[in-house]
This record gives sequence, structure tokens and C-alpha cells, in this order.
Amino acid sequence: MLQTIKEIEANVVYRWFLVLILNDKASHFTTYGKKILNIVKRFGIKEG
Repeated sequence: MLQTIKEIEANVVYRWFLVLILNDKASHFTTYGKKILNIVKRFGIKEG
């Protein structure tokens, strides 16, 4: 995840996809993990 954050900070395409302005800092990597867990819970996605 830390590598992903570094990529987001450096790559303009990632910033465009995440609707970040060039001066914005990428969120802490745990923020993305929490968002993924919320999506999994909301849609009842099971492992497997």
C-alpha cells in the first residue's frame, strides 16, 4: 500500500482518477483499506 501511495503522489493519471489536484497530498494508506472494507461489508462480498 505504501508503494501505491507513492505512485499516487507521483502519477498524474492516478491523481486524475482520484480527483486530486496536483498540490493535494494522497490520503494515508489506511484510508483506502477502510474504504475497501466498507464496500465489502455493504455489498456482502465473501472471500473465495
